[in-house]
Amino acid sequence: MIHERIPLAKDYILIIDSKVAQKMMKLRKKTHEKDSEYTFVLMGITRKGLIYIKSIYEDNPESSVQKRRCEYSPKTLNMIDAVWDQSERRERGDFDTLFICHTHPDRGFWYANFSLGDLNGMIKDYKRNLRFQGKDIAYGMLTGDGKFITAFYDPKLGNIFRLTSPRVSKYGKMTSWDEFVRTGRVIPEDELR
Repeated sequence: MIHERIPLAKDYILIIDSKVAQKMMKLRKKTHEKDSEYTFVLMGITRKGLIYIKSIYEDNPESSVQKRRCEYSPKTLNMIDAVWDQSERRERGDFDTLFICHTHPDRGFWYANFSLGDLNGMIKDYKRNLRFQGKDIAYGMLTGDGKFITAFYDPKLGNIFRLTSPRVSKYGKMTSWDEFVRTGRVIPEDELR
């Protein structure tokens, strides 16, 4: 897979709250059934290399849903601005990290990869949008069969990096993303043995 050639950011651990992961599974199912791409944004906090995703936002009017490309609705773009405004003013401090995401139907040879357009867009978005600079912003892709691939652009190093597969958390217990996709539940790894 091409995304596996992207260097791994080893100093970060991605954890997704189980309620967010459940909503992502609904999007995964819709992506698979309708063979279309959908957009969503994950919001969370980053502290000392730990990225904790605690909220999801999606707005996909049926008129904008397409088979092989996606567009972020004006509501989604306004929400991203509002999150950054709060972060910059230190209001509530709910979120300081965003993952701008979309789904890929699980069809074709390359479905589980960021396209070159996705990767190029990451860099262009970051360089074009001054509000992104100095922020913890990343990109994610959820496939119709449940793979979740993430990457971010590091301007200091001038490169794109990927994150390891996320973990899913519920009441302080964690399971692997793959196990959550398979079972729909958070089963602590010590109970799987």
